[in-house]
Amino acid sequence: MFLLWGASKHWRTAPPLNDLMLQLNADLQNKEVDQMINTSGYNTRNEQLVSTICYWQNEKVSTYYNNEVIISYEEID
Repeated sequence: MFLLWGASKHWRTAPPLNDLMLQLNADLQNKEVDQMINTSGYNTRNEQLVSTICYWQNEKVSTYYNNEVIISYEEID
């Protein structure tokens, strides 16, 4: 069994997070990362933590591996 993503989401919608949930493309060889999604401005939490093997990249996503921010996924391969 593989975990594509896991999050504890607030009941209110947050478009940046919702958009990412529609992009659950992942390679099963990917290492699990933590991604902090900026959801400010949507009447919800300012940030949403997601643990995932989906490698998302956009201006609303900060990615962490072993509790350190990474700029490129090549840093962990």
